[in-house]
Amino acid sequence: MLEVHRNSQKKKKVLYIDDPLRLGEKIEVSGICPDCHSIHVSKGQCESCGLQFWVDIVGEPFDERSFFTLKDDFESSLGKFDYLQWRLWPNTFNSKSEVKRYMRFMVKRYSDLVTFLSSENFHEVPQKSNDHIRLFIFEVKEIMKEYSKFAHDLSALFIPLQKITEQSDEVDAITNELMAFLYTLDKLGALSKKPQSDESMTSNWELIRTGMLFEALITISAITLASYLVMKYLAS
Repeated sequence: MLEVHRNSQKKKKVLYIDDPLRLGEKIEVSGICPDCHSIHVSKGQCESCGLQFWVDIVGEPFDERSFFTLKDDFESSLGKFDYLQWRLWPNTFNSKSEVKRYMRFMVKRYSDLVTFLSSENFHEVPQKSNDHIRLFIFEVKEIMKEYSKFAHDLSALFIPLQKITEQSDEVDAITNELMAFLYTLDKLGALSKKPQSDESMTSNWELIRTGMLFEALITISAITLASYLVMKYLAS
């Protein structure tokens, strides 16, 4: 006997068939078309009736697939001195493999979000409310700001937006909002390309030297305290 149940998260149906080897038990068969119940389905569509399946490429805001998780992982992979240099002069890290990987994943996440937000029926996607949409727009803008710290050329971010064709008023409004934000970042980036003054470079070096001195004092204090505790324990 067949039992068909709808899986609300995957928007597919799950088929349970009687297990021929275990009386009274059933086997779950995934990949069933929710329309015609055919098992001849691929990842994107039903080969029998042609029904297109929706694939969640963006996940949930702030989940493990989000840019914010990617950024946290990247920052945690840097050493203390590397992290300080990255915060002051991120462009000096562009040649490092971890930075190139970080930028590739940033662009991939950005493209996925733009594709989702530019789809005609994104508001009909299950479990994606208006609050989700605004959070995804916020994430796109954060990716734009982060990417502009490492690259003066923002063409990798402009291209996906320029490929969006004219659609509904809602999609057009989102596209215009993102394009205006990116243009602003691009103008600010052009201004930042001007050579730094001697005063600015001196200030940056003083900040690095102060940070190194502060870290050294903390290390010395920790070693002194540890030595004192060890000697006190041995003397007792």
